[in-house]
Amino acid sequence: MNIKRQAILNPSYVYGLAIGSGVGILLVAIKQAGFFFNQVKDDEMSPYLEKGDIVISFKGIDHGIIKNKIALIYEPIQKNYIFRRVKGIPNDFVQDYGSRINIFIPQGTMYVESEKQTKEKEQTNLSELIGINAGQNKINFNQTNQNSNPYENVFYMSLLVGVPLFRIYPFSRVGMIQIEQNNKSK
Repeated sequence: MNIKRQAILNPSYVYGLAIGSGVGILLVAIKQAGFFFNQVKDDEMSPYLEKGDIVISFKGIDHGIIKNKIALIYEPIQKNYIFRRVKGIPNDFVQDYGSRINIFIPQGTMYVESEKQTKEKEQTNLSELIGINAGQNKINFNQTNQNSNPYENVFYMSLLVGVPLFRIYPFSRVGMIQIEQNNKSK
């Protein structure tokens, strides 16, 4: 059946065609306006981003204000996109998650951590402060991270794709994403 005859016999066909075309045009316009659609591939940024979430990220981000925000980064070794929190920008000193040493962040790079890495580091530091099983925790932490490269969490700024702004799937969690870590100012 041709389109003209279908339109005359079934007005809902025209309505569906118009809505589908409008949604398609809107998605193309969003992509052209500097936004990027991406699916979260891991649970490293939980509870902010869960595995399987589909988010819209803004491409145009000023590198100077990215610190303590979740960023979408292209990971060239695995050839996929990852979400991590930027903990250090050029000329910062950051305590590395694995090696527990302070490292200098060179020009053109950034230091990133997942939420899991941040929580593990904070728990180890807290146990050392209050003295509960501090010795054993430090031994366990050092054994699991003894072969860690202090610069494995350093990425070039050119690999920064954008900042996630809005979750569009799953529908139960649709809404803005908290991208800034307000309680920390490291």
